[in-house]
Amino acid sequence: MGKTKTALDKEQVVRRTVERLREKIRVQEVILFGSRARGEGDEWSDLDLAVISPDFARMSHRRVMDLLVDVALAVDSSVEIRPYTPQDLKEARPTNFLGHIVAEGKVVYKDGRFRLAVRRSDRYEPAGR
Repeated sequence: MGKTKTALDKEQVVRRTVERLREKIRVQEVILFGSRARGEGDEWSDLDLAVISPDFARMSHRRVMDLLVDVALAVDSSVEIRPYTPQDLKEARPTNFLGHIVAEGKVVYKDGRFRLAVRRSDRYEPAGR
């Protein structure tokens, strides 16, 4: 069975977002979260992405925000990007927002590879679980 136009559009936006980010920073992982990850999003829903990059650790908050806004505006205004470092990911717990993203999100890009045809079984499993 083919993908819906919405699913294709979502995949294209994710790809373009990651490609734009990779022009500026090293992207280790991208996790789709929120209503679109749960399959509950509609045409008005944001596309929520957690981006894991070691480069965020050495950038000022303003520089990170400028980068993320520039990427979102260049790709699609519905993209909402949350920046995290690999250390943040290691420290993710069920009691913090990144822990929620890890528990509920879907990995759509990792270590140079897109994983856009994400199945429920592809949920992120942090080390030690």
